[in-house]
Amino acid sequence: MKRLLFMIISIFQMQNCMELIPLAPQKKWREQFNTLDKKSYNDIVDYDLDLRLWEDNREKIMHNNVSLLAHGFGASPTTMTEYARLKGPHSIPGDKVTFKFKDAFNGNVSFITHASFGQTEDIKSLLIAIKAMHDSCWVKEKVGCNLFGQSRGAGALVNMLAVLNTKVDEWSSDFDSIKQFFTENYREQMILMIKKGVIVLDTPMVTTQIGVKSLTNSILQGSSYAQSIAHFIHDTVLPVISNYLPSGMQALISVTDIPKDLKVLVSFQWDDEFVGNDLDKDFSQILSSHLHGDNVWIVLGNDKGKQFDDETWQILEAADKEERLQKRWFVGGLPYRTFLAHGAGFVRLLQNGVLNAFFKKHECSYNEAHDTLNDALKILEKANCVKDFEEYFKNYDK
Repeated sequence: MKRLLFMIISIFQMQNCMELIPLAPQKKWREQFNTLDKKSYNDIVDYDLDLRLWEDNREKIMHNNVSLLAHGFGASPTTMTEYARLKGPHSIPGDKVTFKFKDAFNGNVSFITHASFGQTEDIKSLLIAIKAMHDSCWVKEKVGCNLFGQSRGAGALVNMLAVLNTKVDEWSSDFDSIKQFFTENYREQMILMIKKGVIVLDTPMVTTQIGVKSLTNSILQGSSYAQSIAHFIHDTVLPVISNYLPSGMQALISVTDIPKDLKVLVSFQWDDEFVGNDLDKDFSQILSSHLHGDNVWIVLGNDKGKQFDDETWQILEAADKEERLQKRWFVGGLPYRTFLAHGAGFVRLLQNGVLNAFFKKHECSYNEAHDTLNDALKILEKANCVKDFEEYFKNYDK
């Protein structure tokens, strides 16, 4: 009888202990995300967002929250560098969710007709993707959401945050097709979810006009006609062939309307021929003034010409062979191993471990095993609370 009583007490104690052990946070949001009705989100924006969860099952990952990734123009979540951010030894730590903007490159020149270069259509897509994050991560578990955007994706994130920081009934008529899916309470919860994470803007397109100017100069090699042609493309061509409006939202302006208390890391690369460097300092000063310097990290790089590390490159080669990589700008395969400046944020942020250190600092998901963590923390320390922007931006190589 005593033995039976002892067994019953032991089982009861074991059950209590099991109840005290919390379920791994990634298990909770994975289950919730996988049960979402993805079609319902697609129906709102009238195309396939291709919402997809990328689980990070590396051994030394500390899971605290999830990251939503916004890809650049002419790309998709699985073009070469984007795929490297999802897989490999230096990938963004923790679980990631990807989605496609309406103009995600599909191998057909018609993709540009859906482009808005960070304006209304891209903002709608982002708002609905974040709605999906809210529904899977925040409603039950209050899990935070990091936002990572590259190039156009980064510019679109800034514009989206400005819209999200505006009361729903004050949204412009451009957003009438999605207003009904948001309430004030819902909007405020989405902001809280984002504030619980961090935001990373990798070589952001702060204005489309400067991007067009830089790319035109790069192609025409400083021709005397380059500036006139750039103005013509921006003011006349883009509004005709795409959904872009020269008078529409630009990240350089809308950054003053984003929520306070966000934690933002911005990464710029010198000699960026795609989005240009003319306004990097201005954007950084405005952002720092709006959020106060201690909430802003400005990381500068001059990593043009550096390469993918060997292990990441092997993963890319395997993925390419298995046809898991999307072509970019009609170029199949792996067109380069050496980075152009615009893609070299991968070196500064991921290979150098800066993003991982930033995540760890703010209790986001991070990789305990990254061997550059201490050096990366020193880079972060220098990047925070910049006082003299003129001096700081003199030479990206320092």
